[in-house]
Amino acid sequence: MVSATREVMTKLSGPVGKAGRKENPVTNKADDIRLVRAMLRANGFNVPDVGGADGGLIKAILAAQVKAGSKIGDGIIDPDGPVFEYLKPKFEKARKEAAAEQSQKLVKVTFRGKEYQLLPEDYDDLVEATLDRLSRYIKRLVHWHNGCMAMYDDYCNTAAAQKGYFDAIAQAVIVKAGGVTYPDRRLAGASADAAARLQRAVDARSLKQIDAVLPEAETAINAFTDDVQRFLKEFTGSAGMTVTVLKVGSATCFGIAGALAVPVMVTAGMGATAAAAASGAATTALTSTLGELERVAAGQKVTAWEAISNVAIDTALGALSAGLTSKIPLGFVDDVAKGIAKSFASKIPGVSAQLLAPAITNFLSGTGQEVIKTAVSEGLGVVGKIVKSGKVPTRADFDDAVEKILITALTAGFLRNLGSFQKKWAYDARDKVENGIIPSVLKTFLKNNKVPPVVLAKMQSDVWNAVSGEVTKGGVTIGLKMLGSTDDPDKMSDAAVKALEKDRAIEKLIEKEVEKFLKKEKLL
Repeated sequence: MVSATREVMTKLSGPVGKAGRKENPVTNKADDIRLVRAMLRANGFNVPDVGGADGGLIKAILAAQVKAGSKIGDGIIDPDGPVFEYLKPKFEKARKEAAAEQSQKLVKVTFRGKEYQLLPEDYDDLVEATLDRLSRYIKRLVHWHNGCMAMYDDYCNTAAAQKGYFDAIAQAVIVKAGGVTYPDRRLAGASADAAARLQRAVDARSLKQIDAVLPEAETAINAFTDDVQRFLKEFTGSAGMTVTVLKVGSATCFGIAGALAVPVMVTAGMGATAAAAASGAATTALTSTLGELERVAAGQKVTAWEAISNVAIDTALGALSAGLTSKIPLGFVDDVAKGIAKSFASKIPGVSAQLLAPAITNFLSGTGQEVIKTAVSEGLGVVGKIVKSGKVPTRADFDDAVEKILITALTAGFLRNLGSFQKKWAYDARDKVENGIIPSVLKTFLKNNKVPPVVLAKMQSDVWNAVSGEVTKGGVTIGLKMLGSTDDPDKMSDAAVKALEKDRAIEKLIEKEVEKFLKKEKLL
């Protein structure tokens, strides 16, 4: 039986068979050999579809010469010779049967609501082309997952002290100070499972398997890599540490994979020529989608995760440098401030630890950012010395080191400036009350506002003594709240004075004390 083929040549261009004949020499052209082999097979001679003018072909030609009644027996078939004519009828019959059979068996594909019919070989070619393009995209997708998993494992290993306690504590500090959450372990596991299934489908060159796992794999891998990018940005404080990766939702773009995944054999009810024409049109239409798929696959960019890993976690100080580039959040600063406030409260008259703690938080979160960063860095240095001594450092060792360093630093700056503010505020507040608010209040009681100087001086002193506690407390509260933006004593005192001018409660308290003094002195 001749195989299904588009070969239409039924004439030899030259002799085929045993070489060496001088007259009308044997040419053994490839197309001629292919035709002779097909004719021999159609007549029942055992020769393969492919090959040259080898011993097997010569033997079959000699047998055909015997069957054809040729007396020459030279192992050669000449164009339009008796052996050729002998082989031709059965070959033509087999060829027609093959064409008829081919026209009856087509592969039906339904894609985007339309049906396409392809010859089996056209379908096979289209499947291979689709697999090639999908494989390129999937290779990037799996590589993308592998890079993220390497990054995830790197950080997990560091946290588990597999790279040394110093690195582990440095990372722990950054995670706590930055309020960072590690990538979700469940997302990592789902991504790993999806990537493995996807790789198996590609290795099997199976569109059916790829179609079944690709959408889920994309979703799982993208979810995990998004979480890794989120973690990196939180950990390093720098979006520039990551590279944007183009992603696609491929359900529609890769729909052709699903269409080709399960072939449906149909009876065409058309001749070979019509079937070939229909298949050609279908191939053209479906191939255009492969161009779209190719553009999507080529557009994927793979992030250099390993390079980022080396930057973000290399040594403890490298990790610290990366991790503390962003503003340290209040959650970490609050813990530090509460401990320090207890130590400072006894050193600042009239200020409780409860009032002082939020002030220290404001300072460390604002103008004192560099102070706490330096303290954390030096605290890690202390922990490093513990490691070098052969001991295993603890988190408490680090916390104690940071607190001691901060107390020293804040005593030299924060406390000194706060003390300077208190002194300036005590002077400015009394001056504002005695020479600003009291004279203004007097106008509401005495029209001529004439009070003997000696009496006025006594009034100012008595009223100030009565209200100084509330006035001073309110001003200190204002000043402490400003520590996040400035620690300049003059600016803090100026802000407290402005607040005092607008404080109606203090003004009413002063009015009450002025009225009380005037009645006592019988000036009302």
